[in-house]
Amino acid sequence: MSLYDPRPPVDLAGDRTLWSRLVDRTTSTDLHDWDGANPHHRPFALGADLVFLSAAALGHPAAEVAAGILRDGRAEAVVVTDGARGSAVYRRHESPLRVPAVSLPGRPVVDTKGAGDAYAAAYLFSRLAAASHADAARAGAVAGAWACGSPGTHTGLVDEPTLRGLIG
Repeated sequence: MSLYDPRPPVDLAGDRTLWSRLVDRTTSTDLHDWDGANPHHRPFALGADLVFLSAAALGHPAAEVAAGILRDGRAEAVVVTDGARGSAVYRRHESPLRVPAVSLPGRPVVDTKGAGDAYAAAYLFSRLAAASHADAARAGAVAGAWACGSPGTHTGLVDEPTLRGLIG
């Protein structure tokens, strides 16, 4: 669920069985506008199991911010998206997993709005389906690229069969 705006497009319905199957509750937060220092965002970063950040807003090196979250918080992973430069997944006691950005044939970039949200949604969808962090990041990269091929933030959403087909 996104708390940015509770009014989804009229024809978009969530799959209630996806979240109702969960035995343990996992929380995630998307702090796409955090600079890595603003104290308002810190409780969200430290209280979530999975933290999404945008490198575009960070005023500090991503590795430094991720290390602080992993050290002081409860996150199992910190995912930093960085547009055309790809993304990185940081986990305790592991080297960062770097995932390149994806270009989709026949789907040129027309609008980057919503790419980070699409990335996070596909990442979470994949993790809920027991995918590894590496596979979830790859799904996120594909969904983000798909979103960039559509104008606006809720037109041409990638569906599950298309996403799976593009991931390979």
